Amino acid sequence: MTHPIITSKRNCFSIVILASLFGVCCYSVVTFVLHKNTKSAVYKMGSEIKLAVYSGDGEFLAICDRDGQIDIRNSDSGQRVGKFQVKGNVSSLAFSPDNTVLALGSFDGDLYFWSIEDAQIIRHYHINPILCIRYSKQGLFGYSTSGLTAREENQFTIMHWKTRKVVKTWKMQGFDYRITSFNFSYSGNKVACTTATSKIILFDTHSKNFSWKIGWKIGQSLWGSGNGASIAFSPNDKYIITTLEPKPIGYLGLVINASDGSIHKKIKLKKLNVNIRRSLIYYSSNGSIRILGTNNDHDLLIINQEGKVINRYETNINVPLVPLDVSALTKQFAVAYGPKIGIWEIR
Repeated sequence: MTHPIITSKRNCFSIVILASLFGVCCYSVVTFVLHKNTKSAVYKMGSEIKLAVYSGDGEFLAICDRDGQIDIRNSDSGQRVGKFQVKGNVSSLAFSPDNTVLALGSFDGDLYFWSIEDAQIIRHYHINPILCIRYSKQGLFGYSTSGLTAREENQFTIMHWKTRKVVKTWKMQGFDYRITSFNFSYSGNKVACTTATSKIILFDTHSKNFSWKIGWKIGQSLWGSGNGASIAFSPNDKYIITTLEPKPIGYLGLVINASDGSIHKKIKLKKLNVNIRRSLIYYSSNGSIRILGTNNDHDLLIINQEGKVINRYETNINVPLVPLDVSALTKQFAVAYGPKIGIWEIR
């Protein structure tokens, strides 16, 4: 039998759990910072919001709804700096390293490049269904496509985004090689990918073959996202972090050695009675691993690499919350709920 005792001081809560088992009394303490509904901004679109992504420096936030309407906002002032509409089912968004171009990929096979300064589409391609697009800090642009049939090859292509010269194209067959999410290393020499069958693949941009491939087989799927928020490199490129599909009991994320694909660490939630519904993983401004998740009470939780909840935001929002992106530099995160998106400050 357990008896919770809650004490607070300036919104810092310590929950002491007293337990009696066979006449032996023990306790544990979980401490976290509780924030009320402290959104710094709310934006509304015409329909349900599907995607949102920050630029690399956090200056801009691009938002896309189900009908293909795109809003580009200054993340500091909230001022709209661009607005346009595209046809099709948008799957992924990405800002160029210099913040001059927003790229859009769609499941219908359309790849758009929108000039923020000129407020117009400057390039448009039609290829196979696009699953994910990303830029590297060095100016490379990558995109993954799905074959139209089970026998048709999936492709992963990297090119120089200004010259449009293709650096490398990998052609792979089967669901094991259908790349749903990927991210470049900080050096730009490696690309870590997740697949439709919960495999993780590491590509070398200078090689025709992948460096290694591992499978995750504990009954949890990798948590895929077209914006690459489910997989990332550490700042020194030594590790790869990825999220797992949340379950009531299970792991939230993995830390993988980039050199050989071995598991360095498994992140498991340590707080009692918390069911994580959706999550994304990122490195904080001080280089620590953080997971942003939601629970059944529609709270937003920030969890550290030890699996401990260190911040909890009460939202008072009674619809499902979907974390979409985090800017560690500007200390903001964007969470969608229906046609609205809320911006919270990381405290």
